[in-house]
Amino acid sequence: MTRFAADGSTPVATVRSTSYMAVKLTGAISGFPDELFRRTDVGALTNTINGARLYDANAQWQSGAAYLKETVRFVGDTVRLDNCTFAQPTSSDVLPCESRASRLEDFFPHLSLLDGKRYTLDDGRIMTLAGKRAWVAGAQDDQAAVSSRVYFESEGRIFSALLMRDGASPSATQPGSTVSNNSVIYLNSAAVNSIAKAITF
Repeated sequence: MTRFAADGSTPVATVRSTSYMAVKLTGAISGFPDELFRRTDVGALTNTINGARLYDANAQWQSGAAYLKETVRFVGDTVRLDNCTFAQPTSSDVLPCESRASRLEDFFPHLSLLDGKRYTLDDGRIMTLAGKRAWVAGAQDDQAAVSSRVYFESEGRIFSALLMRDGASPSATQPGSTVSNNSVIYLNSAAVNSIAKAITF
């Protein structure tokens, strides 16, 4: 399956689904499967605010509640643009890094707000990526990482991106990770309604 940009014709990424698995949800919501906690925002329900639960632990899954687990992988290396700052965007444009540097050689060292790592020029290599002069984290022969942090030059500014390697999962978003979380989880309407009714705030 190929995903396209908003114009409907520019390909952004191609992913391949390799398997599907439906998982039924029964009993108390508090007993949801571990992968549902780790791989979705549902896990946020287990947090507390001033010691108070965010949901009714005795709430039950509605009849028919389930989720679909789809295993997907990128076909070919894929670059995902990131906002390089936590500033609130005023448009759909990707925000550049807050730096006066226009060249990669002058940009480093740089502390990434996205992953909390401090990068130096020697932590990667400069290359041409998608037609842009870019710095890619990691050694040239490092094929173990499923994703790598990228900084690239464009219009006199430095921007941030993530290079997802061929075969990586779209959910493998930690730069330098050698473990690809290769599944995407979709809740059905009964599961969503169950969670909505269980929320207590």
